[in-house]
Amino acid sequence: MINLGLILITGGARSGKSRYAVELAKQKSGKVAFIATAIAGDEEMTRRIRMHQSARPSDWTTIEESINVAQAIADAAVEHKTIIVDCLTLFITNLVFKPPYREEIDDQKEQNIYAAIEQIVDTTKNVEATVIIISNELGMGLVPEDALARRFRDIAGRANQLMAEAADEAYVCISGIPMRIKGENETGK
Repeated sequence: MINLGLILITGGARSGKSRYAVELAKQKSGKVAFIATAIAGDEEMTRRIRMHQSARPSDWTTIEESINVAQAIADAAVEHKTIIVDCLTLFITNLVFKPPYREEIDDQKEQNIYAAIEQIVDTTKNVEATVIIISNELGMGLVPEDALARRFRDIAGRANQLMAEAADEAYVCISGIPMRIKGENETGK
């Protein structure tokens, strides 16, 4: 099996991450699958999901999967050469709030989240597809006020590090401008 690559795209909210992922996928050959991890829990999230859906080609396959992302990647790779996962941060949120939910993230839940991230990494290395992972960079703003939010921010940051370490290419989007931070033609190398 030939792995075609793992690409991480990170950045802040509304930084252009999803738009850039769509642009990259359009440059690839073959069928594209879009794995959406968002859950439409309210009207605002429903609007956001519709906005994202309208920004991608109608001939792409959309797979809604909030928890079993690694399996969704493996299944999608059977027929698709490019797979976008949008987004890792929402996936982590889904794992945090997966029953039984408590007002804190204990050490076991944190380890389970990292194991799920590693499972995604392992899956991407064993499929014949380019996998583009989108994630939010949460650690560049204010320190969250409560312990749950701080722990979530820390877990998301560590998950991004694990994904970036495994990625063949990584980009950060700022103000709609993607910048390569890992991969071919890296700056400083």
